[in-house]
Amino acid sequence: MSIPDTPGIGLMAIQLNLNRKIASPIVGEYSGEVLSPVNGRWTYDLPDLELKMDDVINYYIFVSFNGKGYLKDDLTFKVSKFDNEMQETTLPSVQECRPSVTTVLGKPARCAGDTVFYDDFESLDTAYVWQTEHKIALDHPEYPFISYQRSAVEVQKGNLIIKPRLQQTEPSFNADSMYSGALNLNDWCTGPPMTCEMSASGVNVLPPVLSGRVTNKNFTFRYGTVEIRAKLPQGDWLYPELLLVPFTHKYGVAPYASGLIKIATARGNLNLSSSSQDYGNKVLYGGPILERRCRDALQRTHAVTTEEWGKDFHTYSLKWTPDLIVLKVDGIEWSRYSPGDKGMVGLLPESCQTSAVRYQAGTKMAPFDQEFTLSLGLAAGGVTEFPDLPQKPWRDSASKAKLHFWQALDSWYQTWGQNARLVVNYVKVTAV
Repeated sequence: MSIPDTPGIGLMAIQLNLNRKIASPIVGEYSGEVLSPVNGRWTYDLPDLELKMDDVINYYIFVSFNGKGYLKDDLTFKVSKFDNEMQETTLPSVQECRPSVTTVLGKPARCAGDTVFYDDFESLDTAYVWQTEHKIALDHPEYPFISYQRSAVEVQKGNLIIKPRLQQTEPSFNADSMYSGALNLNDWCTGPPMTCEMSASGVNVLPPVLSGRVTNKNFTFRYGTVEIRAKLPQGDWLYPELLLVPFTHKYGVAPYASGLIKIATARGNLNLSSSSQDYGNKVLYGGPILERRCRDALQRTHAVTTEEWGKDFHTYSLKWTPDLIVLKVDGIEWSRYSPGDKGMVGLLPESCQTSAVRYQAGTKMAPFDQEFTLSLGLAAGGVTEFPDLPQKPWRDSASKAKLHFWQALDSWYQTWGQNARLVVNYVKVTAV
């Protein structure tokens, strides 16, 4: 690979992966710096790299030109023939590198506008990129009536698909198992010990729904723009999880103490309303959460009257900077948060600002001034996402909430058709 010499070039650096995606500033399987041209070209050689037909080289190039840095990302080369002709890689036109406030894995991103993470789900990379959650959702702050299991997650035709099922229809389970059986997820369990197995007892039935969630395990960032092209699930009492979750829990591990951002969600019910208020699949909602007692205080809604959010794909995005958080859908802004004199916590009602002391060591964006990571999932039921309307078969405060949800199976499971799944086409994170 080479670029022609031009006066002013001082260095060329390259990072590449073979048959695996890469984006700046991730370090590749192969990397190198070229400090001087040879025969009029800046050339990077890999004489020991053995290529086969249809191999794909994914790479990005950084060039220092007149003391400024220029980067070209998302480059690919597919091996289609072998001959003695030199395949030249010429550096496309680039814009000047603008300073970035984004950090990735604790290090500054090179340039604003750089793609720092991208996955189009041609495959599910569980070795380096994603952790497929495998646990009972007992440590989930929304207490959904589910377990996350690996078998609910797959990729098909360039899409990540998470499709829920009933636990009682799984091998070795039946309706009686929900009252008296045990669920053992110790093999491959990704949660703390209390989430790896449980036995049904009395009203504490097994989680009725088996679903899925993936969390990025090797990519963390602070500040950036997130884009998720997805088709949200439809089906009673389902809801998607398109989340930014804290990586190090800088401000504490209690629920929401270190923050969480719902990039977008919509309840799966096609018909869910009270008087003139619609709560169903036509209502998008989301936003930052930083206090358990007032978790909904900063949640905003975006309602449409034409069609449900789960009917087709939409692009849900988040812009996160040291000064603001902005939520968009299909390029249209629907919610914005700017911290005031008291920071992000000052946006909460006064009765909810008792937690402000934990954020005193942070910036005005605290707790959203630390590195977060992406998590994509699908949940059902729980005690936070569905208002206690007459048609809801359980009450959030009831000790038998999960039992009542399961006992109403005949009323809600019939609504879970082909669209009762979360489909994600791609995820992209760009430096700001």
